[in-house]
Amino acid sequence: MNSSLPQQKLIPDFLRYPRVHSLLLICCLLLSVPVTGAESDLSSRFHSRYYENIADEMYLSREFPRNLESAIKYYKKAIEAEPGRPGIHWKITRCYWVLATKRSGSQTERLQYLKEGIRFGKIAIETDSTNSNAYLWHALIHADNALVKGVMNTIYMRTQIREWFEKAVKLDPKNVNALLGLSGWYYHIPTFFGGDKERTFRFIQQAEAIDPNYSAIYIQKAQYLIREKRYQEAAATLRRVLAIKSPTLRNDDAEDKATSRQLLKKLKAEGHLL
Repeated sequence: MNSSLPQQKLIPDFLRYPRVHSLLLICCLLLSVPVTGAESDLSSRFHSRYYENIADEMYLSREFPRNLESAIKYYKKAIEAEPGRPGIHWKITRCYWVLATKRSGSQTERLQYLKEGIRFGKIAIETDSTNSNAYLWHALIHADNALVKGVMNTIYMRTQIREWFEKAVKLDPKNVNALLGLSGWYYHIPTFFGGDKERTFRFIQQAEAIDPNYSAIYIQKAQYLIREKRYQEAAATLRRVLAIKSPTLRNDDAEDKATSRQLLKKLKAEGHLL
């Protein structure tokens, strides 16, 4: 985080984004006009999308402190404005997953984020049953919960989690994150219960073919290769992250490049690289 951040934070979060600023002005004008009947429904739809757009902006700038929490707040406002509208709950689950896996400061905090994410994920698949991302993030939040508590303590969930990932892929065969989720499932589940490391790398290969500029693919692949003591392959995979010129996700790419450098340095320090 650079030294200009404190100055940036003097400006309210929503004013740092032109699209959100424009939406705010429109919303203020709308609020000044009395509405009834059908116009009230239109107003609710507008407010719901307005809050969702703010939340999306917050999520895209999640490298700033507290922006993920702000995203959750505005997604909840979007739901309150139009309770029956699908397509928002999975985004809240996604925020809680990021908080749990990348922002939590303790095991207790991580479990609390996971608990909230699971709650919204359940609503997502109940209200948005044709949305690939609803199943994806519900599966991911449960999968991380299993890793935190220990796979053997949550092994009873293994089939359900896999089926959620498979449903996400069925609904959208190009959902790279769902393919990575299946890859992780087959890696972490013991062979006796259906785990299969060959299938792990097969799903990663499918993801690479769909989106070769998605850095998260290679970080996951490298981590698995390191665990399998395939150090030279892991190093080549990490260098591939550093070579990406047009990343799919700017935020994740910067973080993944930093992770790649750290892992390469660690591999070299431990004597695994020539």
